[in-house]
Amino acid sequence: MIKKNILFVLFFILTSCGFSPIHINQNYLNYDLKIINIKGDIEINNIIKSNLTTKKSKAQSGQKELFEIEIDTDYQRRIFSKNLAGTADNYQLNVLAKVSITNNNIKKDYIFKETFLMKNINDQFEQTQYEKNIKNNFANSISEKIISKIQLE
Repeated sequence: MIKKNILFVLFFILTSCGFSPIHINQNYLNYDLKIINIKGDIEINNIIKSNLTTKKSKAQSGQKELFEIEIDTDYQRRIFSKNLAGTADNYQLNVLAKVSITNNNIKKDYIFKETFLMKNINDQFEQTQYEKNIKNNFANSISEKIISKIQLE
């Protein structure tokens, strides 16, 4: 009897706690994005631009709130460590994205930084594909952070 009551109370608490996922209504927000200026790494910028344009609101144009975005990305690949022969063992990949979001003549600046330590791969093609995949992940992460900042405005 006591176990049933405890289970009932536990079930009631867990189902009525008010939890709701943050990104559940992401496609139904009332905003429109306009990318004014974008410069820096072309691959990363193209992915960010593509991600942001797919997140536009489906509402009618008169009801949308306009956010103007400026993006400046800087991608760097640096040797992190070398072996005894002097060839690179590990690379550090860095992306620094400076983003300005303007809404109702109020401009806010953000800096997003992504870092990854990549091990050197002997096969040049495989290493290039791996680095391209990491850059794709960087761009996806930055675009999600931009969307999160817009949602908080």
